[in-house]
Amino acid sequence: MIVRAGDLQPEGLLLGEQLELEPLGYDGGLEIGVVGAAVKARILPSRGGLVCSGRLEATALVPCSRCLEPYSFPVARDFDLVYLPPPQDPGEAGQELQITRDDLDVAYLTQERELDLNGLAAEQIYLALPMKPLCSEECRGLCQFCGCNLNTELCRCSVTA
Repeated sequence: MIVRAGDLQPEGLLLGEQLELEPLGYDGGLEIGVVGAAVKARILPSRGGLVCSGRLEATALVPCSRCLEPYSFPVARDFDLVYLPPPQDPGEAGQELQITRDDLDVAYLTQERELDLNGLAAEQIYLALPMKPLCSEECRGLCQFCGCNLNTELCRCSVTA
């Protein structure tokens, strides 16, 4: 769903939407599936941009970092973000920019001054994921030699550690 900054009235917009998200890219060419994504948000015009606060709830189908099997990871995340108009002069490529602590909750609208709620939802899902997602603490992972999933089958390779 797209929200155009120029179309908002001063009282803003309240919305509750079910979102259809494409699978999200993940490490090593793997994907994160997303089901049941729903966003409730209040969007207000501010400083030529938007202020967006609300909550995202979804279920991410995340590949386990040990066995690579997808498992359900519930996401329930509150957000409070400021979206500014796109910068007029993005600077030279490769130029270092210094940001302040206040800049961490700032994002930019598209060149058309639009906010893509699917992009917001994807960002919040990425932020909710653990660094090393595990299907369970007892996950045995993959055999380092033959690659079989040690949670579901016995390794029959002849290589010994």
